[in-house]
Amino acid sequence: MITIIQRDTGYPLMFRITPGNINDISTITRSISNLGVHDIDTDFILMDAGYFTDDNVDPLYAAGIDFITRLPERNRILYNTILSEGQDKLIKKENLVRYNNRAGYIVRLDCRLGKQKQEGFAYLGYDVDRASDEVHKAVNRLADKKRNDEQFPKILDNAGIFVIVSSLPCQSDEILPVYYIRQAIEQYFDISKGSSKLTSLRIHSEDALYGHLTLSMIAATINIRIMNTIKRYHDDRDSLFMSLNNQKCLVYRTQINICEPQAMANGFYNKFHIKCPLYFKRTGSGLNPQYELSKHGEYQV
Repeated sequence: MITIIQRDTGYPLMFRITPGNINDISTITRSISNLGVHDIDTDFILMDAGYFTDDNVDPLYAAGIDFITRLPERNRILYNTILSEGQDKLIKKENLVRYNNRAGYIVRLDCRLGKQKQEGFAYLGYDVDRASDEVHKAVNRLADKKRNDEQFPKILDNAGIFVIVSSLPCQSDEILPVYYIRQAIEQYFDISKGSSKLTSLRIHSEDALYGHLTLSMIAATINIRIMNTIKRYHDDRDSLFMSLNNQKCLVYRTQINICEPQAMANGFYNKFHIKCPLYFKRTGSGLNPQYELSKHGEYQV
């Protein structure tokens, strides 16, 4: 399952199903092409590191689509070139940045990307907190004899180091906020697999698969909408649904009277700008919400 998330909202735009024997890296250009059919113009993408290949980068440049991604260490030639060029320039006062209460150093370097050697930009970074964690874990493994002495110097040299590459020339202190838009993407998948019941699948036909995934996508979108609205109030979705489940009513022949909302439910109504009706009036066209008392003599219960 390949899902494309809108970067500004965190909502899913589309999902695709591909056979398991298809390599993931070959799907990105076709996914972008499918977006165009739905009149969605792609001008910038945040790729997972696994999608960063020359065969994907060159079409993006040709189409005028900007991108940003973490450079995987398996791309050793480019990774080592950037590291050797920027490591001596990295840990300097002018390169110090802060993001989400974390400190680090980032230096921007020019580079060439893709088979066509297009102009690109590499952001060599050193995460101070991450480096400390990696060294701490490595020392413990070394003490437990789970790592040999020959590997340890290499771990110390690379601890906390990361490389982000992009077609955009961002400032060093701007690249992390742009890159960590991916948190909204990861949040969608966490919700999909959790409360939206994306997995595990117990179905045996393609139609059932698409139906299940469509319902999961709708449920995940609703859950994200709820979470984005209530997180400012430090509430959770379980409390929301439990309080709404306790909303009672009295059913009569001509109308349905709504009982007083409990305090928690009323708080959620306010957050979502929902006005709870006083009653629903039965008419030929169905039920119509009423927010004021009927005039004297109009009750027909």
